[in-house]
Amino acid sequence: MRAVFINHCHPATPHVCATRMREFATALSERGHKIILFTETLDSSPICEPLWKTGARLQQQSFDAPLHIAAAPVGFPLLKLLRQGRLPWGLRQLIIFWYFWRHQGVFTDWRKSSQPYLKLIAREFKPDIIWSTFGGSDCWNIAKDLSVMAGCPWVADIKDIWEVFIPSPFVHTLARCYEDAAALTTFSDLHRTKSNPFFPMKKFIVYSGLDTRAMTRTPTSDTDLFQISLTGSVYSTSHLETALQTINAWTISEPLNGKKVKLVYAGTEETKVQTILDRLNPSFDFELRPYLNQENYYSLLKSSQVNLYIRSEGAFHHKVFELMAARRTVICYPAETDEVIREAKEKWSHYYSCTSADDILEALTAASAEQDLAFDESLFQLDWKVRAEVLERILQSHIV
Repeated sequence: MRAVFINHCHPATPHVCATRMREFATALSERGHKIILFTETLDSSPICEPLWKTGARLQQQSFDAPLHIAAAPVGFPLLKLLRQGRLPWGLRQLIIFWYFWRHQGVFTDWRKSSQPYLKLIAREFKPDIIWSTFGGSDCWNIAKDLSVMAGCPWVADIKDIWEVFIPSPFVHTLARCYEDAAALTTFSDLHRTKSNPFFPMKKFIVYSGLDTRAMTRTPTSDTDLFQISLTGSVYSTSHLETALQTINAWTISEPLNGKKVKLVYAGTEETKVQTILDRLNPSFDFELRPYLNQENYYSLLKSSQVNLYIRSEGAFHHKVFELMAARRTVICYPAETDEVIREAKEKWSHYYSCTSADDILEALTAASAEQDLAFDESLFQLDWKVRAEVLERILQSHIV
């Protein structure tokens, strides 16, 4: 199979937005398929590879690994100011409305600069199918452009909630622009359900994966602390504050045979966490870390007695699979969806879906008495390699 995967985020971007397409591209390459991963340049750099050099790389590529091609966003200065937050209120709304109405998205600069590369791919690579993820409508616009040039089908993927990221005047009219997609893959059952009002095509759930072998290899740090990790975005300040206040109350009231409690936050919202901790003056120790690479992230999860996350209501958190694979107690606040709770039960995890501070207190007390779970062989089903088999069947079934 010759496939082009399209994502806005460059694969080297230190953010979860890059992960899904990068890892699936790698996994399918390892299964013998020829994969091109097409993205924007890293950090929207205006400097990109000349077209002739891309063509030479394409001719020489063995496809033992994905071929990555990046186009730089060029021109359209108002769009750059828009994304930098430098347009005044009123003009900002006008620019967004105009570009969605006229160009079906606000990354028109990237889409326009992509055209020569798409023509090269269509002419020299001749893809059988295109898979493009919605992290912005221009990923789908580029997929449609390439589909016409190459005369092949495209499959849409959605990992963000459509109506959250598209301005309300366009949620239905813009959705109709993509009805030519052969199918729609969704990040979760929640995404499938939320996509139903907008997209009529057949839908398939394709969960993202994780590197289960790296998880099993990652050593656990020995510590005399009772460590609680909090990872990723925190979304609601009030939910975060409730969780931290509850951890503090539990630390004061719960004897742990002399063990100190330590909270480690890893993510990009240190300021929010620090502000609440400053106000709280907690009885537990704490450490704030930036975005972690995979090895350090897995090490943190396995070295903590509790892995906590703040749930964004109306969203699906793929990291729950990583937390479960670490085989430590997982606490979610506020309560999770039935979909996630079902997955947790199937993986025999110590998983607590909390609706209140009292629930968090009970979960922490239970966690302090629980033994760490052994790694279960069934967790290898969460690996990118296994998840890629599902995607492979879907894409191959839609090649014409």
